[in-house]
Amino acid sequence: MKNITILFVFIFVVFSCSSIGQQQYASHQVREGETVSTIANKYNVTVYEIYRLNPEAKDKLYPGLVLILPGGKSAPGGSELSADGKFVLHTVAKGETLYKLSKKYDVSESEIKRYNKHLYSAELRNGEIVKIPNKNEVAADETAKPALTKRKHVVKPKETKYGLASMYGITIEELEQMNPEISDGLQIGDIINVPDKSYAKDAVLEESKYGFYEVKPKENFYRLTERWNMTEEELVALNPALVDGLKSGMILKLPKE
Repeated sequence: MKNITILFVFIFVVFSCSSIGQQQYASHQVREGETVSTIANKYNVTVYEIYRLNPEAKDKLYPGLVLILPGGKSAPGGSELSADGKFVLHTVAKGETLYKLSKKYDVSESEIKRYNKHLYSAELRNGEIVKIPNKNEVAADETAKPALTKRKHVVKPKETKYGLASMYGITIEELEQMNPEISDGLQIGDIINVPDKSYAKDAVLEESKYGFYEVKPKENFYRLTERWNMTEEELVALNPALVDGLKSGMILKLPKE
């Protein structure tokens, strides 16, 4: 009788693992005002399932975060595009490592960790789904990116190029390309072109507490958060433009200490 019970448990476990391996997945990009509960209701899944597939959602849910949800194709070592095409959803096969995935998809290990925060402290697990930036989509976005929609901005006292670049989520180079006449500096009252989207109320900095920092080539969220001893959420709170991604030359507001 004991042997029969053990055999039954063994068959149940094998069947369960097989079912998990055949589990289908989809993705969802979080929108403003959404919660884990509303997303769970929308896709008819449980909050527990969302947290199980997206441990980082337990810390903070923010617009732009891509969640993995039950619903697309999955096979060990296989992959598929997320619904918005910005990510590859890869199902980890036995023996795969971050190094192997970084080489396979031509992205850095830190970029993979950025979108799968539990990997900062945990190893890859066989059968888990990881989100990997789709470089083809990024390249297509860059080549097909339309010209920035512009509006006018009147320069106020104490506003600088760094402050304006940070406020509008662009680089100094992009600001000067839109306004060649400011290459030698800004004057109060100047009317300049800026993107038709701002991420802050003004471009003036509280100099006693904060300073501006220009993102260097190849720098990523992990390096910045380690250097300033901040979480990614704290960094985004100070620089809302990061919701749309980090890029070289971007001007960030950071604590002086």
